[in-house]
Amino acid sequence: MASWIHRGVLAGLLLTAYLYAWTPLRTAWTIGATAVLERVASASQEVSARPTAHTIRIASANEVSMRYRSPAGVEFLLPALFLVMIVPVRPRLGLFVGGHVGLATLTVILMATGLFGLPGGFGLAAFIQQYGVDAYSLAVPVLVLKAQNT
Repeated sequence: MASWIHRGVLAGLLLTAYLYAWTPLRTAWTIGATAVLERVASASQEVSARPTAHTIRIASANEVSMRYRSPAGVEFLLPALFLVMIVPVRPRLGLFVGGHVGLATLTVILMATGLFGLPGGFGLAAFIQQYGVDAYSLAVPVLVLKAQNT
């Protein structure tokens, strides 16, 4: 019984930290990434952001567009809650957060290369955002659970 209370408290702390600390950091990340991408964009490219929605939209004159969502949203929260509830002894949240931030950084760098005109920048950024984040979010909890049971 005490174990489940411990897990519930950890999940509550994670949810509170997500809402009151991580969400403002995501807003700041969106503003910062927008500033970097606006510096790189040419006159024919438009970079717009909705910081409270944590999204950036890039549109080009040659009809190339991309929508970016800042790191560690729901794709982070649900697996992180799984880690805390199922594997509370060593949940590896630092690894999990670091991976999401690393993938987000790589995505912004690839978006900047797409704005520079390098082929594949937007495509790789979209691939990482669409599939890489989800694969990472699903794989880490499974690997941590597997390591816990061996």
